[in-house]
Amino acid sequence: MAKTPRPIIAKRPIVKPYGVGMTYQYRWDAQKHAYASWVHTMLGTLWGTDTYFRFPATQACTDYGIGGTLDGLYDGVIFEWIDATIRP
Repeated sequence: MAKTPRPIIAKRPIVKPYGVGMTYQYRWDAQKHAYASWVHTMLGTLWGTDTYFRFPATQACTDYGIGGTLDGLYDGVIFEWIDATIRP
């Protein structure tokens, strides 16, 4: 059986100091087991959400964002904001 190819993912890491916003540090427990993933509904565009998550005061983030119809050429493009393989 043929495997579905992995989609192209644009890596756009968001790293904030620990305690400011949700970043990869919050994903891991003391034993380095993943215990969290975040899901948000985007009410605007992929680029607008990217900008919002990058504001220093924004106390939110999510692993991935996928462009929609409002994004034109970016419809279906995936941004990875938090790399799930990074451990603190």
